[in-house]
Amino acid sequence: MQTLAIIMGCSIAIIAILSGNYYKLERAKLRSGGISQEDKKLLAAMKDENENLKERLQNLEYIVTNIDENLLPPGSLDRPEDAQLKLAEMTKRLKQ
Repeated sequence: MQTLAIIMGCSIAIIAILSGNYYKLERAKLRSGGISQEDKKLLAAMKDENENLKERLQNLEYIVTNIDENLLPPGSLDRPEDAQLKLAEMTKRLKQ
């Protein structure tokens, strides 16, 4: 039991040192332009996907913030003030 604790204690220190060295190595690769073509393609694809998601989110925000009360089912809102409060609450959630 004691030997296991000693081994684990030493291995944590070794892992920390190796992780630090790996991080420095990867950072040096990025600074030297050592990114492979495959990684560049992947980054470009992720950037395009991110832009598409931003556009979809903006469309969704526009739809939610411009809800027409006539499109809502009857009886869903008792007063127009309730609709404004619910709309303001949903807008706050989207902005978070």
